[in-house]
Amino acid sequence: MRLQALMAAAAALSLAGPCLAGTVQESATGAMSLSVKYDDLDLKSAHGAAELVIRVHDAADRVCRAAAPSGPVELTRVQTYAECVSAAEFQAVSALNAPMVTAAFRDRAITQLLAAR
Repeated sequence: MRLQALMAAAAALSLAGPCLAGTVQESATGAMSLSVKYDDLDLKSAHGAAELVIRVHDAADRVCRAAAPSGPVELTRVQTYAECVSAAEFQAVSALNAPMVTAAFRDRAITQLLAAR
């Protein structure tokens, strides 16, 4: 599956009202999706926002793994998977438009970047 197809699959993460729900679904167009529920979280608190960022990451991981072709681990496949997860997370957090979640997402990304150095 090409990068654009994986990105389209990743873009189908949806944020819905009550924890990570169900299984990865495939639409008629082949796009993968998974709902991330959060009505049990206070998105105006640092803890609630950080928990949602974790749930979004877990959902992106599941969607991108389901969308990725199986086979031997190759650098290109690993890079495509990482780009898929990153794009899915960014799109889901941006669509939510919740300042504390955006800040938690940014802080997590900075921490991961610094840890990779």
